Amino acid sequence: MKTNTQVRRDVIAELSSELSVSAAHIDVEVKDGIVTLSGHVNSYAKKWDAQSAAQRVSGVKGLIIKIDVTLSGSSKRNDADFARSAEGILQWTDRPAIFGQNGSPVLV
Repeated sequence: MKTNTQVRRDVIAELSSELSVSAAHIDVEVKDGIVTLSGHVNSYAKKWDAQSAAQRVSGVKGLIIKIDVTLSGSSKRNDADFARSAEGILQWTDRPAIFGQNGSPVLV
């Protein structure tokens, strides 16, 4: 069984090997095998890639994502944009996936 220090080291190494993610912008904390990723990225794809990288590491028992996405320029979306997207998802899928993140529901 890996220690928290070993898991943290391995997650940082995996994040560093993920070309789309700047590991310098993501902090890694581990307690009882539960990994918390926090920081800032500039796209949802990079957030997803960071999460996927951490999940690949042996010894990770759970994952808490506290990564903020700061979109720039025309990529920024307001509440109306999100509502239209959610409405579109509900129209073409029978069962959308909903999970919690930072205390808010997220529709996928």
